[in-house]
Amino acid sequence: MFVTIFSCTRGCPDPDKNESGFNSLNEFEKGEALWEYGVHVAERFDDEIGCGLYQINDFYVEVKYNGRINAITKFTSFNTSTKLEPYLDKIDISGIDN
Repeated sequence: MFVTIFSCTRGCPDPDKNESGFNSLNEFEKGEALWEYGVHVAERFDDEIGCGLYQINDFYVEVKYNGRINAITKFTSFNTSTKLEPYLDKIDISGIDN
């Protein structure tokens, strides 16, 4: 859904970046970090706004995409489970054994 290739201006971020390191990147570098190291977890839609959830190490990144203008509009990183709630019904856990 949010497949865009960016070029890092300061070199591609390391996979061991933490949330504050991710937040210090510019918008293009954030896109590159997600492309290289992010694991797509789920997506949801609210009218023309699509939201993709990715995980990098111990934090998550929500990417907002505006379909009307065909552009990513916001990256939001977080590490709290309460912000995962809008995605919980979209995550398939059927392959997890008890």
